[in-house]
Amino acid sequence: MEFSNISRKEDGTDADVPLIYKSADGSTDLLPTTAIPKWRVWKNHLAICSAFLFTFTAYQSLQNLQTSLN
Repeated sequence: MEFSNISRKEDGTDADVPLIYKSADGSTDLLPTTAIPKWRVWKNHLAICSAFLFTFTAYQSLQNLQTSLN
């Protein structure tokens, strides 16, 4: 699957080009897009932020434990 690399018009301004791919048989079709609900975006954002918070909290705790043992 190859994506088109057209991002500018001939006059240098940005083009409103939809995402297009070329399939193995040579035909080009628009990529299917679906709307993502806002709550799902926030849920994913919260999950990633929580993962980083817990990861770096554990890392900091292990650093404090190491300095207290040495």
